[in-house]
Amino acid sequence: MITCGAVSAGEKDHIPAFLQAHGTVHFWKVRMKPGMPVLAGALGRAQFLGLPGNPVSVLATWLTLGRGLVDGMQGREPRPRRSARLTHATEKSHERREFQRGTLACDERGVQWITPSAATGSHRLRAAADADALLVLAEGAQALQAGDAVEVLTF
Repeated sequence: MITCGAVSAGEKDHIPAFLQAHGTVHFWKVRMKPGMPVLAGALGRAQFLGLPGNPVSVLATWLTLGRGLVDGMQGREPRPRRSARLTHATEKSHERREFQRGTLACDERGVQWITPSAATGSHRLRAAADADALLVLAEGAQALQAGDAVEVLTF
C-alpha cells in the first residue's frame, strides 16, 4: 500500500498514529531532504509506504525508497548506480542527505553531465517537471565544484 501525504507531524497528518495503533511502524522520518517524514510499516499482511505530501518530496522518496521496495517485491535486481559530472558548483550546509533536481546531458565524448535546478523548494513542481534526474548530495555539509562527479537517480 502506497499513500501520499498525511505522514508529517501536522494536526491533519493521521497516518502515523493510525499505523501505530492498527499495524506496525518500521520507521518514520529519515535523514533526507526533501522527504524527511516518509513512513514505512505494515498493515496486516500488506507492506505500507507513506510518502510525504510535497511533490518533490514524493519524487525523492519514491526514487530512493519506493521504487527499490516495489522492485524487490517483484524479484527485480537492484538498479545500477549512475553518476554524472556537475556543470556548475553547488553546496549544502546541513547534515542530511539531499536530493536536488537536475537535467542530464551527454557531451561529444560520452561524458554525462547534470545541471542542478535553481528551484530548491519541495513544493516547486514545475522544476521537477523540467528535470529528468535527481543529483544526490551525501550526508554532511559540502561544497562541490563544477566537474565533480555526483550520484544521480534518473526518473
